[in-house]
Amino acid sequence: MLILDEPTAALNDSDSEHLLQLLRDLKERGITSIMISHKAR
Repeated sequence: MLILDEPTAALNDSDSEHLLQLLRDLKERGITSIMISHKAR
């Protein structure tokens, strides 16, 4: 399990999208992640 607290706070939109894609890839491999964020998507 991966827990991330505000990982996108210091990232631009492109890097944030890249991080979200990485989390989606991990999900497909059966890895659970929890991401806390205040950014609206």
